[in-house]
Amino acid sequence: MQARREARRSGERLRIALKAARAGVYETDFEEETFWCSPEFVQVVGREMTYAEAAQLGWPMVHPDDLENVRADIAFCRARLAEGAVETRVILPSGVTRWIQLQAEYRRKPDGSPAKVIGLVLDIDARKRQEIALEEARREAQANAERLGFALEAAHAGVFETDLDRRTFWCSPEFAGLMGRQMTFEEATGYDWPMTHPQDADFVRRRVGESVATPAKNVMESRIVLRRATPNGSSTARCCTRTARAGCARWSASPSTSTSASARSWPWWRPSAPPRPAPRPSRSSWPT
Repeated sequence: MQARREARRSGERLRIALKAARAGVYETDFEEETFWCSPEFVQVVGREMTYAEAAQLGWPMVHPDDLENVRADIAFCRARLAEGAVETRVILPSGVTRWIQLQAEYRRKPDGSPAKVIGLVLDIDARKRQEIALEEARREAQANAERLGFALEAAHAGVFETDLDRRTFWCSPEFAGLMGRQMTFEEATGYDWPMTHPQDADFVRRRVGESVATPAKNVMESRIVLRRATPNGSSTARCCTRTARAGCARWSASPSTSTSASARSWPWWRPSAPPRPAPRPSRSSWPT
């Protein structure tokens, strides 16, 4: 009587554990030619099975696209009587596809052939779909990064982002190539960057100061000085168009090379009491 009560309690604990884990157990006896499964097994895979179905290398509900791999994995485990785990899709009677994991442990006969397999099926659908979605997002992000890199290289442009909340600065490789070097966060938060041409510094500081108070898109042209890696330390001036989106927390922009010789009038934001505009540097004084 005590043994029965203990067995009943163990069975209850097992059912609670299987339900919580969305798992089911099964046993295929190759000597007795019988198959047994728990009610949770049926809930996971969608139906009961006969011994003839369970003894196959691939179960009838396995997705056709996964069947070849499942057969190969199960054949490998049976031949070596090794424990194994297989992830596959099954098609439920409703037509819905579900991801499951099969775990199996083989018992052998004296001659070494399989006598019995005791296994577990787990419903891993939610986790697997998350993994697939993350992998697809990673591939898409990688593809977008490659497309962006190609576009920036073709346009002789670069992208940067200064995050004032996190105190970080990021730039694309094209940006570093265009501007001549990388920058630190402290350098990037200055109203004029270290490579700004000295004759343009006042103009750039004034324009950036006017633009940081609005999220509107702003464009300016200024020169930068690129230091060439030569023994005599010679330098050249490059005209650079800096397109900036200014905001209170983040500033993103894409500088690009420009050789336009005509002066342009850009739409700048003005406060209610506009300050006197800074003089725009004369292009006639730019070094050639």
